[in-house]
Amino acid sequence: MPSGTDPVVDRLWPAPCLSALLGATAAMFVWGVAVQLQAASAEKAPAGEAVVGAALAALSVGVRIPQRLALWLCALAWRRVGGGDRTLGIAHVLLTSGSSDRPLYWSALSVVALAAGLLIALAPVQARLSLGFLEWMHAHFLWSRLTLIPLDFATALIAAGPSLLVIGLAVSGAHRLSGRHGQWDTRASGWVSIGAATGVLGAEGLSRVTQRPVVLLVAASLPALVAAVIAASAGGSGRDRTDEEVARDTPAMLPLWSDRWPTLLRGSIVAVGACGAAAMTAWWGQAGATAGAAALLAAMMLAALGLGVLAGCRPESASQRSIGGFGVACAAAGLATAAGVAPVWGDLSASPVCTAGVAAASLGTIGFATAYGRQTLLHRVAGRTAEGAKVLARLLASAALTVWLAAPAAVHVLGRPATLMLLALSLLALGGTLIIHEPGHTLRTRRLRLCAVFGSLGGMIAAVLMAPPRARPKQADHGPSQVHAVLDLSPPPQAAGSPAGQDDR
Repeated sequence: MPSGTDPVVDRLWPAPCLSALLGATAAMFVWGVAVQLQAASAEKAPAGEAVVGAALAALSVGVRIPQRLALWLCALAWRRVGGGDRTLGIAHVLLTSGSSDRPLYWSALSVVALAAGLLIALAPVQARLSLGFLEWMHAHFLWSRLTLIPLDFATALIAAGPSLLVIGLAVSGAHRLSGRHGQWDTRASGWVSIGAATGVLGAEGLSRVTQRPVVLLVAASLPALVAAVIAASAGGSGRDRTDEEVARDTPAMLPLWSDRWPTLLRGSIVAVGACGAAAMTAWWGQAGATAGAAALLAAMMLAALGLGVLAGCRPESASQRSIGGFGVACAAAGLATAAGVAPVWGDLSASPVCTAGVAAASLGTIGFATAYGRQTLLHRVAGRTAEGAKVLARLLASAALTVWLAAPAAVHVLGRPATLMLLALSLLALGGTLIIHEPGHTLRTRRLRLCAVFGSLGGMIAAVLMAPPRARPKQADHGPSQVHAVLDLSPPPQAAGSPAGQDDR
């Protein structure tokens, strides 16, 4: 990229690349861990929901690691290993509220990305430790189907937790470096999601080339190592800034608006993120019997989610964020989800192309609503970096619980179409609640929005109740989740006349 007049803007371009690389390495690593556990122990391998849920939980913990402490430790390591003659301002990192030295942050992020790549390269050892733990627990205790759920989660957490915790810390740093003033920038979440989409496709393509899961895990470390190189080059290319430039780039810590209804706003953001995770889990179960179809559908949903987040972070409309507008975005996401379920209510797997299209539309609108809510919150708080990290950690934790427990239970009891319709109704109801609590709109605007939202809500309920019997699902999906079968993480049910153990290798 050619140099511009502003040295800070010149150093912003690596942030999207680094965020996308971190998302790609996380997705490839999770896919590789799932394949590794399945290849080693097909009968006792953790379920697919447990692996993804443990990965999201580890990422949420990594995002919440104190950044100033991590920055100080990484700066010390960088100073000893590759600092050279340049003096990094590490003495005041723990004493001040933040450092204005962007090269310092880039250097620290390079150390974190390098550590993530090295840990991912050692993932086969972690997988063997987790399998040894699983074998020991099965040998010394008796387990029911219900108690196997936390055991699978613990096994997946041992296999993937340490690496993803470091990746979560790197993702947190990427969010901070994506903004001009070193504050939290939600656009990094969109680039991480888009990178995860490419990582899923890359992992599926590599698994077709080689049948060795170790190769897939080692390949997953390459994007993290490339991210470390990019961060190191971005940190080393910056010149020393004058006091005038530091003062000019110091962000204004005052919020633009007052933080009205803080609990409602934060809870709604987490709820919309959980609805997105549940919708993705429900749609992914309809990918079909092949891993290629599942990878393509997952990549499309992740890419649509990332594009929705980027659309919700448009800088020209960032100053117009309101709680009522967030409610309208939630209602639009509910309508998009319901419209996607309606054409295929009876059989969601009838048309894979239709399934992929409506799933991408649903996830795109949910991503837009989530980014809109996060932008609304960030403009109402003073410590945007701390609040942004806290909200992202809560989003990842809620997504982990949803993918691991809530979404499979809802699909098991209600069926996939009814689960998606319930998510759509929840988003519409949440949108109406947010519109009611908007303090800045006129009474006429509020009434028009509420009439539109609750009219849509009533129409959806009436359409479900008046649907002909042949269009309703005959029974709920009480079988094993298709997410397990897609990733081959659990043995498929034995067909009549098939020899037992024919899939054991």
